[in-house]
Amino acid sequence: MNNGIIILLSLILFVFIFAIIILISITFKKGKKEEVVKTVTKNRETVLKEANKKLASNPKDVKALSAIADLYYTEGNYQKAMKAYRVLIDLCGLDPEIDEFEVNLRYGLSSMQCQVYEEAYKGLVLARGKNPDLFEINSNLGILEYKKKNYEKATALLMRALKDKPDHTESQKYLGMSHFRMKKFSEAISYIKQAVAGSPDD
Repeated sequence: MNNGIIILLSLILFVFIFAIIILISITFKKGKKEEVVKTVTKNRETVLKEANKKLASNPKDVKALSAIADLYYTEGNYQKAMKAYRVLIDLCGLDPEIDEFEVNLRYGLSSMQCQVYEEAYKGLVLARGKNPDLFEINSNLGILEYKKKNYEKATALLMRALKDKPDHTESQKYLGMSHFRMKKFSEAISYIKQAVAGSPDD
């Protein structure tokens, strides 16, 4: 057998082994991914089952309400999260274990996602009393102040938000429009241009 055939057979064998390794790796990763999904689903069901069991005997069980609210908020189910956080807000004065800031913040952000702007405003104003520097609070409150036609308040809040995240398109957009409403056209153009560059489809 000459050298050319030996090299060719070696190359074929190498490609074959490499293909098997890739196939095993893909199968292993797929199995791992399915395992993670099953675990997450199982954990989710366990959390809901245990929380609902506690709430059946005590509708004001803070730990159960927090578990459900946090789960729905993390999943992006803001309608259900909003309802659970609303109950927790009503219990804040009765239970010192409740993180009042976190509950009001998440209630406000959930309400914002559900476009229940009055409730979003209440939650975010209370949260801002505890932490006036948080980007999410200043940006969303700035947008809400714009919707309420309080353009000066909106401007102050949105400028504060943009100090933390200068490229945030929504904040740029509403800050530009607030300046426009106050007839500060040169400032308005600057921010609106930035917003359009960040979101050309808007």
